[in-house]
Amino acid sequence: MKPAIEPDACLYVQRGAPVDRGRIIAFTHPARPDTTMIFRLIGLPGDSVELQAGQIVLNGTPVPQAPTAPYLQIMQAEGATGSRPICGTPGIGNGQTCPIPRLTETLPDGTAWQVLDIDPQGRSDTAGPFTVPPDHVFVLGDNRDNANDSRIDPAAFGMGFIPAANILGPVVEIANP
Repeated sequence: MKPAIEPDACLYVQRGAPVDRGRIIAFTHPARPDTTMIFRLIGLPGDSVELQAGQIVLNGTPVPQAPTAPYLQIMQAEGATGSRPICGTPGIGNGQTCPIPRLTETLPDGTAWQVLDIDPQGRSDTAGPFTVPPDHVFVLGDNRDNANDSRIDPAAFGMGFIPAANILGPVVEIANP
């Protein structure tokens, strides 16, 4: 969920509170109920969600994206797993900085957030359209090229649609390290 949430961040979830489109939510994974996931809520029941070259198309209307300053990723092991982040620039070594393109997306109601675009032709930059079924939501990761979210079929280790009953609540505070 970079850039909003860094590895080892501490999150506060307001359990049972209403969730809105554009908010980061916590939910239990549909196939692994012992696993809590954190993603951004994009589609509500009945919505049509599509991605075209990395841009969200919500109910037939593209969600505007505006370039902003690159996200400066230090290439080093991070988080509990010690995994190395992904960099779209070849030759960036351990300890070096990888500039990752960053965009601000803004919904019609003014809700805005930033996303990373490691690979402008990423494997899931074009997906859908998906129609969100009743009692489900559609979620996306902010680090789109490194997220197995609702775009990805559960058979391919994604999540597909998230049952509304699995939603724990919105993330209301993020304490990044």
